[in-house]
Amino acid sequence: MASALVVGVAVEFMNNDRGADAVALHEVNSVQPHAHWSIVRRSFEPWASVVSRGTYRMTGGSGPAWVLELSAPGDSKFSNYSAVVVVSVLSGSMSAASVLATS
Repeated sequence: MASALVVGVAVEFMNNDRGADAVALHEVNSVQPHAHWSIVRRSFEPWASVVSRGTYRMTGGSGPAWVLELSAPGDSKFSNYSAVVVVSVLSGSMSAASVLATS
């Protein structure tokens, strides 16, 4: 029974791992659709109660999460776009996000 539970959790973890990129790209494209986003860093937080990346800080999360850092080249309005998206490993849904444009 315990083996089946571990295997089930592992399969769910891998499925949500693959979907984290799509969730992050969907979020940033919904905020800045004209930017050409790419994922520059991806990390795993075993307990995402505090996530801090550069100027981004999110508190109050729980459980394991994927933290995806994204960027996009500048355009005529802004010199740079950056984003951090936190995706829950357990549910595969976005827990928090921040999209920044630098002039």
